[in-house]
Amino acid sequence: MKLDYCGVSMDEGIINSIKNQVIIEFDSSKQAEIIYKSVLPEFETSPDYRSKMTLELDDNSLIIKINAMI
Repeated sequence: MKLDYCGVSMDEGIINSIKNQVIIEFDSSKQAEIIYKSVLPEFETSPDYRSKMTLELDDNSLIIKINAMI
């Protein structure tokens, strides 16, 4: 697993949001697709007014983007 990007937004020394992107690489695109299809419903049915997560499939990688307001 590779943490590709990590961002923290601060206002006067107080954290007000966090943005992360996690890329998980699999041995094959088929493995990535199987995992993507099995966890996608969890991303679609768990909304929160303070945070948002998206899941993307890119060849043999899954990309999880997290944007959380604190």
